[in-house]
Amino acid sequence: EDRVGCGFLVKLDNHTIYEQTARLNNECSIYSAELTAIKLATLWANNNNIEQYTIFSVSKSSLQALE
Repeated sequence: EDRVGCGFLVKLDNHTIYEQTARLNNECSIYSAELTAIKLATLWANNNNIEQYTIFSVSKSSLQALE
């Protein structure tokens, strides 16, 4: 099935402490899904008063768009 979603997880000391997934509109591109995951991760960090964090992504184009 052509379903689109995204997600992220938060690790601390090599343990997963939070994970979130989101179902997106089927017309969304993979690029949009990658950017949405980065946005959700950033929002989570900000809402939890995390001042320093690292986001890992295999989407070079998404990371370049944020520069």
